[in-house]
Amino acid sequence: MFSFAFLALLIACNNAIVSNWSTSGLSSGGFFTIQMDVAYSSECIGVGVVAGGPYYCAQDSETTALTACMSVPTEIRVKTLETDTDNYAKEGLVDATSNIANQRVYLFSGKKDTTVNTGSVQAAETYYKDYGANVYFDDSQDCAHGMVTNFYGNKCGSFAGEPYIINCDYDLAGKILQW
Repeated sequence: MFSFAFLALLIACNNAIVSNWSTSGLSSGGFFTIQMDVAYSSECIGVGVVAGGPYYCAQDSETTALTACMSVPTEIRVKTLETDTDNYAKEGLVDATSNIANQRVYLFSGKKDTTVNTGSVQAAETYYKDYGANVYFDDSQDCAHGMVTNFYGNKCGSFAGEPYIINCDYDLAGKILQW
């Protein structure tokens, strides 16, 4: 809680612009990126998501989070998530879903990712496209779960695990920012 209060104070004291921002995240950070985007879609202009699934994927269930959202994406019901999102927007719990239209959304999934199944990221793609977002889905790299770089990390395609940075000679951060 302290960090949010500090951030709010920092923004207020420096006259920072708090609209027209974007955010990116990997894995749980990818899921959180989408949560943040949907909740504040009137201010967010786009997202970069590496190995993350659709908004409200877990539906308040740890079991669903660890199964459907991570490894059994055939259990993800995108239309149900969209209905829930629409209802939350009507209740004022998240911003209007019309704000998602035309957002720039870059989604990435490694071909060998066994932590967050590519199907979960594809569910996020469907979710965003159904709301009219401008989506780019990238599954071009033969890598496991992690942040892909062009200069540092575990060898591409060979190792899944710490430090979850993978050298595929591919500038994923640059691709996200350029999108």
